[in-house]
Amino acid sequence: MYARNPTLGYLTTRKKYLKDEEGHLLEAFYMTGPVIAKGENSVSQEFYIRFASLAKNELQQAYDGRLTIDEALTAMQSQGQQLLMLKELKRKESMGAN
Repeated sequence: MYARNPTLGYLTTRKKYLKDEEGHLLEAFYMTGPVIAKGENSVSQEFYIRFASLAKNELQQAYDGRLTIDEALTAMQSQGQQLLMLKELKRKESMGAN
């Protein structure tokens, strides 16, 4: 059984089959677990969802020719920064309420 990764190819989901078709050992990729960011500096899942939505919108506008790539990236950066600043403001307000 394989998990399809469109950029890297296939990785087995079962440790029993750690050799690929070319004989490479893939064991090192399974030795560590995922790193999950925690703490006050981590970015919330909500941010990623909102940023992905705005990025999709800006990139679609660039694709359609309404914006240049530079304009789309600038808009993504400024709107993303606003989202992060809003998160920080909410965090400070919640700390003040405690």
